[in-house]
Amino acid sequence: MNTESRKIQRMGLSSLGVSLPKDWTIELGLNPGSLVQLSRDEDGSIRIDAPGRKPPEERGCLVRADECKEPRVLERVIIGNYLLGRDTIEIVSSSALSKESMEEIYGAMDKLTGVTIVEQADRSTMLESFVEPTKFPVRGLLRRLQYLAERMIRLSFRGIMKLDEDALSNVTRLEEEVDRLYWLITRQLMVAAQDKVAGSQIGETDPRHIAGDMLVAAMLERVADVALDLIRRSKEAGLELSGFPDEVSRRVFALGATVEGLAKDTMEAFFMDDVTSASHALEVVQDAEKEVQSLSASIPLGADVDSLYCITCLQVKSALNSLAHIADYYGTIAHVALNRALEGESKVCVPRGVPS
Repeated sequence: MNTESRKIQRMGLSSLGVSLPKDWTIELGLNPGSLVQLSRDEDGSIRIDAPGRKPPEERGCLVRADECKEPRVLERVIIGNYLLGRDTIEIVSSSALSKESMEEIYGAMDKLTGVTIVEQADRSTMLESFVEPTKFPVRGLLRRLQYLAERMIRLSFRGIMKLDEDALSNVTRLEEEVDRLYWLITRQLMVAAQDKVAGSQIGETDPRHIAGDMLVAAMLERVADVALDLIRRSKEAGLELSGFPDEVSRRVFALGATVEGLAKDTMEAFFMDDVTSASHALEVVQDAEKEVQSLSASIPLGADVDSLYCITCLQVKSALNSLAHIADYYGTIAHVALNRALEGESKVCVPRGVPS
């Protein structure tokens, strides 16, 4: 960003003005009498823009596949360029692209929304993203991501309770959608950070909100990962709670219901900017963590139980730790919700300088 100082001059009897940089007016084709738009940001700064100005040039990059020698480097480079908002990604090689390189290219495409191959030759492949940022407001994407994460928690727990035999396949499918959505949200936020005009069109103009939404998306993606890991490990180990004492099983099921409720309440607090609800969510997180510790302590381990039961105890402890991680991730989101709710005036808090 280039900055320079200019003096304010009096114009007429009551107006003040400042001259515009000549090179900027030439670049945008402005002349005396042209209209410009002034927008005042929350930090007090003023942005000047010209209606109908040309959009920024298409962003692209060149990727040298020969330099991506380690496994999955090429795939990660493609994903990284997508996240940076680059619309065209050309992958080139000094010789024919190898089978491994093509597998990584297709692997990256499977994880990304709106990316396809538009040109292909032996030594090069051109990818293009057809995602129009203005059609994907971040708020709506976060709501979708939360719905998927919440559903994965529910399905995973139902799978452990033997109420859904298809839980693993359903959760695996949802996790793939979560990953694509997470990368799309990250791309949108990166675009907003680079381009204020695009940011305003997708509802992301405050740098604090860009950082906060990035953190929320990351936490929801981790929730999805834990939910998948929970049901996958339980299926592989053949976890069965029916052999446990009724009191222990009841408390485990109740804890699962508590975490499901926490997920819903935390995100409602986030979307509604509700201080009280966010604070309540943090209390639930603490209660859930205490219940995990209490339950873990009540599950026997050692030589006084048979080996099969002992293995099941370890599996249940692992499941409890997964629920604790999920609760902790929602606790982070609750902190973001609480801080965001305090940015403006509310029943609880009035920022200094804001009329009561």
